[in-house]
Amino acid sequence: TLHIRDHYADPNVDWWTRLPAYASLEDFQVYMGYYLTATYNTDSQVISIHVEAFNREFAQKMVNEILNRSQDFIDNLNAKMTTEQTQFVEKQVQESEKRLRDLTDQMLKFQRDNGLLTTDTEAALVTTNIGDLEKEILTTQGNLDSTLKEVNESSPMVKTLRMQIETLKSQLVKEKRRLASGTNNPVSELSVQFREISLNLDFVTTLYKSNLTQLEAARLAASQRLKYLIVVTQPSIADESLYPNRPYVIGTGAMILIMLYFILSMLMAIIREHS
Repeated sequence: TLHIRDHYADPNVDWWTRLPAYASLEDFQVYMGYYLTATYNTDSQVISIHVEAFNREFAQKMVNEILNRSQDFIDNLNAKMTTEQTQFVEKQVQESEKRLRDLTDQMLKFQRDNGLLTTDTEAALVTTNIGDLEKEILTTQGNLDSTLKEVNESSPMVKTLRMQIETLKSQLVKEKRRLASGTNNPVSELSVQFREISLNLDFVTTLYKSNLTQLEAARLAASQRLKYLIVVTQPSIADESLYPNRPYVIGTGAMILIMLYFILSMLMAIIREHS
């Protein structure tokens, strides 16, 4: 992004400290170790980044880019950690959600095809009809017995009452067959099917809720392990050039030259003395 190597190998900068143009990647890495340093305070847990460059604006850009890359690294690390911890549970949630949706559709189709909300209601209705028919048969039979005491068997009233009794008994047989047996979806069979679907639906619903709870627990555990990068101080820019320390370099060089001068002078004096 910043073309760091080009900056440190620029032929227009200090020839003594610049990066040689023929330097390998390994040499470049060692070279940057002198100009980019990071220190970590174990007590305050603060990382300090120090960058030296041939241009102060460029040094500030480097620190800003380091912070950006560090933030991206932390974000990717947190995303990977969260994904690894929740991926399995999320898959379980998706599977249980699909099962719950399928069973819900199956329940709705069952209710729609059979025209009922619950089989308990249908069974109660059929049972009530059976009771009403039995009572009506008993009442009609009583009326028939009373009528036979007054008129003979061939009376039209007797025939009518007997026909009513036969009709009621036929209806009673149909209602009982509807409740217990028969080919047209008896209530007992519908009740078994309904209860089976209902039990499966309750089981999958409970499983789905359990998986959701586990997913929230996994996300909470992952959030407790997240890492955060907080910039305590924004990258500053130098007011003046600190490196190289010119008075120090000049003074040190002068001292070395003076020492070399005295050493050479002593050697020359020794040579003259022994010549």
